[in-house]
Amino acid sequence: MVRKHHSYFGEFLVEESPLVPLLRATVEGDVETIYLLNSSAQQSVRVDTVLESIQLGDLQTIAPTITWVTEHLRTSPSIQHLVNDIANGTAVAVCDGSYFEIHGIGSSASILSSADGSSWIEGGGIIPGPISDLNSYR
Repeated sequence: MVRKHHSYFGEFLVEESPLVPLLRATVEGDVETIYLLNSSAQQSVRVDTVLESIQLGDLQTIAPTITWVTEHLRTSPSIQHLVNDIANGTAVAVCDGSYFEIHGIGSSASILSSADGSSWIEGGGIIPGPISDLNSYR
């Protein structure tokens, strides 16, 4: 199976003026100007008492309450081999992130795979939060 690269960065470039009400913003200022360094809109968090579920390949499980975690999630058609490899301690996981200092945006990508690569879960996206948390040189 050929997997193509997905760029999450272009989807979330910060505009000169925020287009949505801000929940969190990082600002700096001097005597004349306040600079908006980073902002994030209110994250969607489920607060209902009915547990929602998500489909991961051929397995249905409870969805995380923080919804951005699963916005770009993909799986192989079956993840049973991956589940077995996790139980046996032979699964492989790789993750990486980027910080775009000019825009104050952090992104990540990850994959969890069976040892032979036939069964996998992958995801990524923009990571919400203040610059002090996003910058890998903190």
